[in-house]
Amino acid sequence: MSTLQLAPSVLLQALRGANPNELAAAAADTAEIRATLTALSELSSALDVRLAALVGAEASSGSGADPADADAQERFAAFYSQSIKKLRSNEIQDQDVGDNMASRSITSVFAIGPNQCKVEFTLSNEDIGGDQKIDITLSRAGRFVWGYEQDGPESGDFQIDLEMAATLREESGVAAVDSRPVSYFVRDITGVMRQRLVELYGQEDSCGVSFPLNSSLLPRELELDEIDYD
Repeated sequence: MSTLQLAPSVLLQALRGANPNELAAAAADTAEIRATLTALSELSSALDVRLAALVGAEASSGSGADPADADAQERFAAFYSQSIKKLRSNEIQDQDVGDNMASRSITSVFAIGPNQCKVEFTLSNEDIGGDQKIDITLSRAGRFVWGYEQDGPESGDFQIDLEMAATLREESGVAAVDSRPVSYFVRDITGVMRQRLVELYGQEDSCGVSFPLNSSLLPRELELDEIDYD
């Protein structure tokens, strides 16, 4: 058992009887271990980014003139799956049996592309007697990229800032790899982020509330094909 794994009371007793030289050596070992772990983490991140760039280059080289080419879309899906990392996320669930209401909300931060550009992705679904109130927003440092709101069974309100989406693609370093219309970029990064969150939190939560973003919503709104992201 390492020094860091000892219970506080045991550790205190050990420290009282320890030789100062031994303490100094243990502290040095601990610092060295932490430095090594940090270096390995940074190396792993660098290798992930490099791999994503290689996958992106392969996707770009075979894309052809048609951005909707099925093979090209598969290669770009692989690129985005490699180049998008979830940094942190959190889900909150709530339920009121008396009002027949249950809700779930998810906040998350992802890093996108070779430059690992951070974006905020928030989703919520409040289910009252089967009617869903949905709110979804993707933003970059507080700048709106796209959003969707739905209140009840009627069709929702989808909005997108294509100029901001293009800026995000440029800032993330993806523009050098993916020159298709920016709507493909929005669909693909959202598809990967959605897949990661569904894998983590489930299509339905413990109260039976569905994941706020249906896989077909964004492709439908952008008039693009729906594809799978592994």
